[in-house]
Amino acid sequence: RYSDQGTVFYRGWGMYEQLIEERNYRIRKVTIQIGKTIYEHSHEQRRENWTIIEGDALITLNGVSKAYQQSDNIDVPAKVLHQISNIGEKPLVLIETAVGEVLHGGDQYSNDEYGIITESDLGIAIDPIVKLSPSYKDYLWGGNKIRERFNKKSELDTIAESWELSAHPAGNSMVNSGKHKGTSFSQYLDTVGKEVLGWKCGPMQNFPILIKLIDAKSNLSVQVHPNDDYALTNENEYGKNEMWYIIDSDEDAGLYIGFKKDVDRATVEEAIQNNTILDLLNFYHTKPGDVYFIPSGTVHAIGAGNLICEIQQSSNSTYRLYDYNRKDKFGNTRELHLDKALDVLNYKKYVPGEYETEQNDGNKTIRCKYFETNIYQIDGEKKINMNNESFFSLVCIEGAGSASVKDKDLSFSMGDSLFIPAGNDILNIHGKCKVILTKV
Repeated sequence: RYSDQGTVFYRGWGMYEQLIEERNYRIRKVTIQIGKTIYEHSHEQRRENWTIIEGDALITLNGVSKAYQQSDNIDVPAKVLHQISNIGEKPLVLIETAVGEVLHGGDQYSNDEYGIITESDLGIAIDPIVKLSPSYKDYLWGGNKIRERFNKKSELDTIAESWELSAHPAGNSMVNSGKHKGTSFSQYLDTVGKEVLGWKCGPMQNFPILIKLIDAKSNLSVQVHPNDDYALTNENEYGKNEMWYIIDSDEDAGLYIGFKKDVDRATVEEAIQNNTILDLLNFYHTKPGDVYFIPSGTVHAIGAGNLICEIQQSSNSTYRLYDYNRKDKFGNTRELHLDKALDVLNYKKYVPGEYETEQNDGNKTIRCKYFETNIYQIDGEKKINMNNESFFSLVCIEGAGSASVKDKDLSFSMGDSLFIPAGNDILNIHGKCKVILTKV
């Protein structure tokens, strides 16, 4: 007979299928997914034998680790601490035979059964470059430029924002190439380990950067973002400093940034009540290639007609002061956050700055405390020296090309986003294109 039971059981590390079970022995087909681990434990009253059918394993018995492969056979005596990890590039499949008086329960875990062992911990080779697909947002002010210009595929009626690089719970990017294709960017980072982010990100609890494309068919709300201290206290996340790169803009398009002169809280409250808040703000006409840095605490609003790439801290803390009394598709006005917004506003006259910028041969470099962004116009080849300090993000906003690290080469076209793990390597970019390259 083939099996007495065909039940399949799913676990965080994979699954097993119960093939045969009698009073004092059982046989299972066990599948451990790529990069996953069954953590160190022992059985008090049963022993096991594993035969590897497919894949590569790292098995630890009483603290001694050894690599195993197809056709290898491993005995696991009772009361011996053991752990098994999939270190290959495909699912690890084994046949497990257990013999003993107690076949279920009685397991002793030496550590957290649900801890995380990453691919970096296991020495698994990491894809040196991966392609991402975005998370889309359909806010009421959005249009169709992102869909039309960058050939984005979404079931939303409009695309206000596409989050190209994001591990934020409000909108995760997805891995769209390599062995982790189909997983969220957060899951990918948990699986491969923080080493891919570089040592600068070591002290950070969360992924530090969020990059998005923004299509403002109409004005965004007048808003402000908190600094780190306020956001950590009130929102349980970091604050939001951001940079805008103007990809395209209509003839009369512009941005509202900061107050024209010093004001106070009462003046701002009165202007909101009287619908005159825009009169207090600076208006800057925009053109393609412009760069604006918006420090936390700075009141601002993206005006209608702008197509923007925004590089920001990974935060979704936004406080609306004013939204033109407009209503959403359900007939409701959007929530304002006046108390918090008024708490964090910088009421001083706005002075552009607080970042460094360089321009050379049509390329731009923008640096602030939180990130460094380079805009490269490439016609041929561009070599970028990498190191273990930081990962790189590449977003193509014009043309097409390819990017290669080590022996991995990925093609990209306008609107594509790539994530390049940290490492002492060279990033080669080929093609005729304009790309936005960001690191910590």
